[in-house]
Amino acid sequence: MIITHPISTYLNEQLGVFLQSKDLNEETVTAVTNDVENRLTSLLSHWNDAKFRSTLLLTVLEEGTFYMPYHKEVNALVVLAVRNSDQIQHLHSELKLLDDSEIRTLTSQAIEYFATVDLAELARQADQPAQDLFGSLPSRYPLAWEAFQQIALSTMKYQYVTYTPTATDLPDLPALESGVDSQILDDLTQIQNGEISFLFRDSFKWISRDTDHLLHVIELVLRANKTVITHNYYISNGTVAYRKPLMKPASKQSDIAKKFDNKKGLWNRHKDSLRLLKKYIVPAE
Repeated sequence: MIITHPISTYLNEQLGVFLQSKDLNEETVTAVTNDVENRLTSLLSHWNDAKFRSTLLLTVLEEGTFYMPYHKEVNALVVLAVRNSDQIQHLHSELKLLDDSEIRTLTSQAIEYFATVDLAELARQADQPAQDLFGSLPSRYPLAWEAFQQIALSTMKYQYVTYTPTATDLPDLPALESGVDSQILDDLTQIQNGEISFLFRDSFKWISRDTDHLLHVIELVLRANKTVITHNYYISNGTVAYRKPLMKPASKQSDIAKKFDNKKGLWNRHKDSLRLLKKYIVPAE
C-alpha cells in the first residue's frame, strides 16, 4: 500500500496544479511549493504546543476569520503558511501574476484541503523544517510575543488584559531588513524620537505579512514604551485589548477610513484612541 503524505499531496496535487494552470513556469512553481512546504513544516513543528500555536496564529487570525469555509485554526494556518508565503506574495504584489480573486481561490482551496486533515497527527509525522521560521520568535521579540500571548490565552470576559510589563533593558535589535514599508520606517523614527506615541495601521497585514517583520516592528514600538493600534487590537507593554467580534481587515486604502465609525466590541481606551486617530486620518466633511 502506498501512503501519501498530506503535505506532499497538497503541494503536488493542489497548489502545484493550481499554479501550473496559471501558466507559471516550472522554476516558479518549485520555488513557491518549496517555500510553502518550509512554512507548513515550520508551523507544524510547533503545532502540538498549544500556547505557542495560539500565540503564533493570532498574528493572522483577523484575516483568516473572514475566509470561507470557516475553521478557526485551519484558516489561520493557511493564511500564515500559504497565503503569506513570500513567494506567493511576490507573484501577487510585485509581479502581478496572481490577481486578488486567484489569491482568494488559492487560499480557500487550501482551507478546504487542510480542514480534512488531522493536524495534530500530521504534526507528529511531519518532517523537521529545512529552516524553522517561527521557533526563535519568542526569544528575539520578547515584548511583542508576550503581548500576543496575553491576548491569545485570555479567557477574560472583557476584551482587555493587563499584565506585568516585560523588561525593556534588552540587547539592541538588528536593523529591519529590506521589504518594510518606508512609511512604517518613518513612523518608527518618529516614535524613537518621541515625536509620536503610537503606530497606527488598519490591521496587522498593513504592517507586514512577514511574521518576522511584523513582530520586529511591534517590538520596536513596545521597547520605546509606545502603543500599536489597529482597528482590532490595542497593544502596549503591560496592557492589550482586542475587538470582539473582529472586523475584516481593509483590502484597500480607501476602506480604512470608513471603519472608524464602527465602535462595536471595543474597550474604552481602544475606542478613545481610535476616536482621536480619526481626527487626523479622516478628512472633515
